[in-house]
Amino acid sequence: MRTNYPQNDIGVRAKYSDKDASTILGRYLAQFFNIRTIIVCIGTDKCIGDCLGPLVGTLLTKAGFSC
Repeated sequence: MRTNYPQNDIGVRAKYSDKDASTILGRYLAQFFNIRTIIVCIGTDKCIGDCLGPLVGTLLTKAGFSC
């Protein structure tokens, strides 16, 4: 995994073309989650440009996150 992306007090960067980008971002975001974290997925599956919320919600549910 590549870890030479700049990390600072604002966040972390990963190029979209990097095959490890999801791992880099996931590990960074994981430090902010705990038992009291609430994830709100907003959007609609009726509009192509606004379907990310329902898609993420479905993926989280399938991964075992409770509703």
